[in-house]
Amino acid sequence: MLQTTLTCGKCSSADLRKNGSRHGQPKYQCKACRHQ
Repeated sequence: MLQTTLTCGKCSSADLRKNGSRHGQPKYQCKACRHQ
């Protein structure tokens, strides 16, 4: 089974939290740098 790990595009941290959704796609926010 393939598992994808999401990382922040700005600081490369893997510490993300779900932050709503847009057009059916979930949005995430980095807990380290607050980038969305």
